Amino acid sequence: MEISHANRQLDWPNVAKAGCIILVVIMHWQPHFAEIPWTHTESYEALWYILNEFLRPVRMPLFFLVSGLLASESILRPKATTRRKRLYKPLYLYVIWGLITAIATPVVSTQAFDTIFARVLAEVSMLVALSWYLAALAIYYVLSKMTLKLPVMAVLAGCVLLSIVGTICQDALPGQQHKILRCAIFFMAGVRLKSQILAFAHRATAKRTALLGLAFAVGAIMSVANDTYFLPVDIIATAFGIQFSQMVATRMPRLVPSSTWLAHRTLPIYLIHFLILPVIAAAIALLAPQALLGNFWFGMIVPVMLVPPIIATSLVAHRLLLAGKCDWLFDLPVLKRIVPDEIAMDLYNQDSAIAVQN
Repeated sequence: MEISHANRQLDWPNVAKAGCIILVVIMHWQPHFAEIPWTHTESYEALWYILNEFLRPVRMPLFFLVSGLLASESILRPKATTRRKRLYKPLYLYVIWGLITAIATPVVSTQAFDTIFARVLAEVSMLVALSWYLAALAIYYVLSKMTLKLPVMAVLAGCVLLSIVGTICQDALPGQQHKILRCAIFFMAGVRLKSQILAFAHRATAKRTALLGLAFAVGAIMSVANDTYFLPVDIIATAFGIQFSQMVATRMPRLVPSSTWLAHRTLPIYLIHFLILPVIAAAIALLAPQALLGNFWFGMIVPVMLVPPIIATSLVAHRLLLAGKCDWLFDLPVLKRIVPDEIAMDLYNQDSAIAVQN
């Protein structure tokens, strides 16, 4: 069957989304290392911190750019369901999963709050909850709608200022607010510069990808060394991610179907894996023999080795929850409304039945 050019253009975004969700799962292993009695715990924590910070410029910026790219059509030419999909649904899921993860895996010190309710309220309202990505999507949608009539360069310039504020104030802002400020430019670029980004991806070459990869590596090392964020590094890293994903899509086409399949399931993976990671960490701490816990290389590779099982478990849990009528955990419930015509028809049928009986 002939694959349309439009569908081929979506190959690299799917490869990028699949790669980003894998990097996200790997990243979220870091806080659970301390729960496992490794012999080399301090070395692991330092090395995994460096690795995660090295990959940070290409992880969420690319994820948000692809999200903006895929949302561009519905934002620029909205349909009746656009607001529900782009605003109400992510906000709803953010609150629901903010409640779940705040109770199951609290990231705010319980000593600062007297009750669970206070902790949950703080996590959700201050954008501390682990599901912050969903709140960011809703915020970016509103920002996109508010700035549609403004020149694209003015919008991106404003996003540069937001990124600078997020970097400067990262220690003063609670939770993930600094990340939301820094990543706004990538979602907005995906919405407003879709054709230019697709053209840039189409021009991908091995040489250009390698040069961008080298520039990204140098910039990422600088970011890690200075323990801060640099917007130019994020932009270069995202450009590298686009070109690399395009090269994978064109030169390794066999990976495209599996990447597309995974890319369409990032939401349940993102939401559920938070609950699986602490369980696996506890199981390793309880069941792993001391010989493995003392093996340096086992401790380094086990988070990567466990990514496929974690993703598979997340997707199985998703299917089971859907089968158990828990689809409200993954989508905004549709409230069936009875319109006046339907009420009138019901009354007419009741009157007819009474008339027949009489």
